[in-house]
Amino acid sequence: MFLLKLVYVFTLSLTLALSAHSTAIERRDANSDMTQYIKIHNDLRKQWNATALIWNTTIANNAQKWANNCSFGGSGAPYMGENISAGYGKKYGLLAALQGWANQNSTWNASNPKASAFTQMVWKSTTQLGCAVQTCNFNSSSGYDAKGNSALYFVCEYWPAGNIVNKGAAKPYAQFSTNVNAHAISSSP
Repeated sequence: MFLLKLVYVFTLSLTLALSAHSTAIERRDANSDMTQYIKIHNDLRKQWNATALIWNTTIANNAQKWANNCSFGGSGAPYMGENISAGYGKKYGLLAALQGWANQNSTWNASNPKASAFTQMVWKSTTQLGCAVQTCNFNSSSGYDAKGNSALYFVCEYWPAGNIVNKGAAKPYAQFSTNVNAHAISSSP
């Protein structure tokens, strides 16, 4: 009987510990990942000859408020640039989300510029960054279908905003030539 009670207490303790650990993972906020967000952005920006970004907690808090809504799409935050990404599965996380944005550099064409998550990441006049992540249960009507899985929803906001298109101007994409280099500089010696 004593052994049975001991096994029960051990099992209950282990269950509570794992439950607390699981809750902590799901409730993590972007500030705990701040170093990764900054490093990934700044490594890419260095390759494109843009100055390093600094972390802005107020911007990160705004990104977290939007992520908490679990509404897949732009927040419409005034004066902010924004990148969003969602995914699920064991291989999807912060690195995969940001790498997805960075990989859009393969479609960058300086003679025919288009706004993208990549161009926002390397936009030279952007100086501050704040990011967030939330676990969401998206459905097909939300704009992202996680097919019944919980998805990680990443939101990064940038100040001042990049991807500036002057609609109606003779050269609406003129700011792209100033803010996104035509060619990345080599990071090898």
